[in-house]
Amino acid sequence: MLKHTLTVPQEEALRQMLCLHTSLPAHQLAFRINKSMRIKLKRDREDLDAKNNTEQYPVFSYRCPKEKSQWRLIGNKNHTMRNFGDGNSLFDASESIQYLFNSLSSVDFLLDSDALDTNMVQEKLKNDPMIQSCYPLPKHLTYIKQQLSF
Repeated sequence: MLKHTLTVPQEEALRQMLCLHTSLPAHQLAFRINKSMRIKLKRDREDLDAKNNTEQYPVFSYRCPKEKSQWRLIGNKNHTMRNFGDGNSLFDASESIQYLFNSLSSVDFLLDSDALDTNMVQEKLKNDPMIQSCYPLPKHLTYIKQQLSF
């Protein structure tokens, strides 16, 4: 009988993805993470495109050559306003929300990191009063890590 084994590269196994719930805009959250973790997240030149390039999700990244670590903050929600052309309606516009991952509809941001002490990162983010919750990505959703590996 043949035996098949699946090996996950060590690099991917060390990566930790945290789910963040906050009402902060992406740039303010990146600033707060930079301040608490002493890193330098910067907005990427290009946003993450999804669903035929009609929706764009912000991406902030930082690579630390000294610690050989990489950080990425990825938005999961996209707010769009749709204007109605006529002035006869009670409301002139409606807001809609699209998600990068529909299975994570309650998550505002994903923080992908290969920092050495991810528990310390999680605790620091939990102590921030503007972040409502911070927890690791559930194991049954690990396919999201593979989809975001770019």
